[in-house]
Amino acid sequence: MTNQKASKARGVSFSVFLLVSCLLLPSLGWSQAASLDLSKFWMQDRFIRVMAEASTRESSAQLEMLNQVLDVSQKLKSEKIEVVEVKSLKEFEKFREVYFRSEGSLHQDVEKALSGSLPGHIQVTTSSPEVGEAFQKMTTAYQNNLDRSFTFPPKKWWTSLLSSVGVLNQREVHFFDLLMEDSKDSKLLVSGLKRLSDDLKIEQIQQFSSQIDSRLQDVDQLAEQALSSGKTHFTNPTLEKAARIILTEYFSALNRTEKLELAFAVLEKPEDISPLGMFRRIARKAGPQFQKFFQVVGRDEGFDPGLREIFTSFEQDLPAAPQSAVEEMLRELSQSKDFELLSFEKEPRQVGTMAQLHFARMRFKDGVERDVAVRLLKPGIKEKVQRENQVLDQVVARLMQEPDIRDGLASLPKLVEDIKVMALKETDVTATVASQKKAKQVYTKNVVVEEDGHESKVLIEVPAVYSQLNENVIVMEWVNGLSLDKVKKTNPALLKAAAETWVQTWLETTVFGGGFVHSDPHPGNILFRVPSNGVIEAWVIDYGMTGQVNEDVQKKFALLAIANVSNSASVLARTMMDLSLSSDGITAEQLTAKISTEQIRLGETKVQLDHWISFAIKNGLHFSLDVTTMGRGMVAGLRVLKESGSDKKIGDMVQKILKEHPEYIWKFRELPGLVSPTDLLDIGQGLLPKGLDGIKKSLGGLFSNGIPSFSLPPPADRCGEALKHKN
Repeated sequence: MTNQKASKARGVSFSVFLLVSCLLLPSLGWSQAASLDLSKFWMQDRFIRVMAEASTRESSAQLEMLNQVLDVSQKLKSEKIEVVEVKSLKEFEKFREVYFRSEGSLHQDVEKALSGSLPGHIQVTTSSPEVGEAFQKMTTAYQNNLDRSFTFPPKKWWTSLLSSVGVLNQREVHFFDLLMEDSKDSKLLVSGLKRLSDDLKIEQIQQFSSQIDSRLQDVDQLAEQALSSGKTHFTNPTLEKAARIILTEYFSALNRTEKLELAFAVLEKPEDISPLGMFRRIARKAGPQFQKFFQVVGRDEGFDPGLREIFTSFEQDLPAAPQSAVEEMLRELSQSKDFELLSFEKEPRQVGTMAQLHFARMRFKDGVERDVAVRLLKPGIKEKVQRENQVLDQVVARLMQEPDIRDGLASLPKLVEDIKVMALKETDVTATVASQKKAKQVYTKNVVVEEDGHESKVLIEVPAVYSQLNENVIVMEWVNGLSLDKVKKTNPALLKAAAETWVQTWLETTVFGGGFVHSDPHPGNILFRVPSNGVIEAWVIDYGMTGQVNEDVQKKFALLAIANVSNSASVLARTMMDLSLSSDGITAEQLTAKISTEQIRLGETKVQLDHWISFAIKNGLHFSLDVTTMGRGMVAGLRVLKESGSDKKIGDMVQKILKEHPEYIWKFRELPGLVSPTDLLDIGQGLLPKGLDGIKKSLGGLFSNGIPSFSLPPPADRCGEALKHKN
């Protein structure tokens, strides 16, 4: 009896344990494993791509391509299933991106698929509830996408097909699901499709093509939908109007093949159907000039913050080159006589708009093994740049039809023209190599920075170029550095010192030195290393966009920088008038008056030089690429300062340079008509160092090239001129 009671008690206890386990285990994160057959979705994507390409071919080619893609589906389905476990959402997204990665152009994707080059029959599994939910969302989204957009064969044609394969009328199943089944029904489907008459096959391909064309209309409307979603907010209505026209006209001006590329970008993640989410995907697949243009325009304070985030994130979220291009590069690296390739990572460490970086290890002729960065110019990028230049010309022509945009955003056409020129230059790998070697000469420095009684050692470095393999590939020094945001968390004081040193170096070289200019010195183009306590290295990378500023332009631009710091409206106006390529009737006196009024409006607010360049453009001045490039470089430098935690502005850095090198001020006496002796004295009074040492340094600069040839006006005239400026 006792044993029976004990047994019964144990049974009750076990039942309670099971009940409690069922209630508690899900909350503890234990769940049943979920799985997803990625191959089915890959086949769906490639089938649609093949049909899109087939619809542009001759009838015989269309028939051949349909039969080929059906055979590919059978081959992929017959391969051994590889099971891959993913543990996090980030891991799944990365795996998914690589698995579905485009091979470049639509034509390349089609040729690759039809050749039987398959990604493998992959099934991903997970025990993570979060990833399992992502699996379910992806499956549902693909199904909804098919039901809404693609039906092959079209639904009204199913009756004809069912009569040829019989057994299918017992089931409700989608074509793409059935195509990837390992079943008798699937084999009957493929057999039935192949037995159809040629005329009926062509009819179905053309009907499917019309479904694809409807998705191209979606591409035209995505920008408008994103701007009208209620999620965007511009504080500058003229800029909003311009953005709406640019985005709409840009996508409308693309040809069918280019639009197909963007349509497939939307299909890559159909579960994200928000207008901004879909726009983000097509924007990151747009051309490099489009991306660079909006990276610049998006910095305007009147631009929508949500769109600005999309455009600035291009620097971290760009598609990589197809693996076929990487394999070709790997073959050439292996055959090089300059080095022995020891190891190579096929997945890029960094991806930009034009090129990407791979990590490798090599043994060179001197016997030394080195970690290297292999820079690959993306295949087809040169042709894409040339084609996009034509599209941008159409967009600008449309913009200039609007009087308010023509008047309020007069700088846009010049900005587009500059970006077109820089984009073409960035495709020249030989020029990039020469620029990087030049940068190593002029930027490399080792300085000690003292602040708040603490000394920091800052090294500005440029990676060495080891070899130019061909017109697309460079081998250079690998920099195992950290991004600005990561260093900011661990070494904020060192980072601030390095950021200020780099911006000062850029200014000294570009504005006051030899005139070499890194056109895009933004935070993403600087990597940091902290090898020891109190020492930080700032490695400046990416020399696709560089230049050599004309000496005359550089000298006048330096004068602009000084005039801005000293708030000299007359020098700003005269110098910008002299620098401009043309002006719309405004005189130096009128521009001086406008600048003085703007200075009163701004009060104590410190503005950057790019503010006055934009101000001059709005008032009818047009500048050369050198001027706008240096202006944009200053904006990028300000970003470095701000994101590093420094409270310094570009004007502060200019003032620091002038106090260290007061002789820079006196050389402007060589610019007659732009700056008077009185101007120089007014500027120098507030900027030059005080005391005996300061006087010695100033006089040393003043007389370094002989006695100045100008004479000062009488004191009364100087007072009168100063009063006239203030009034």
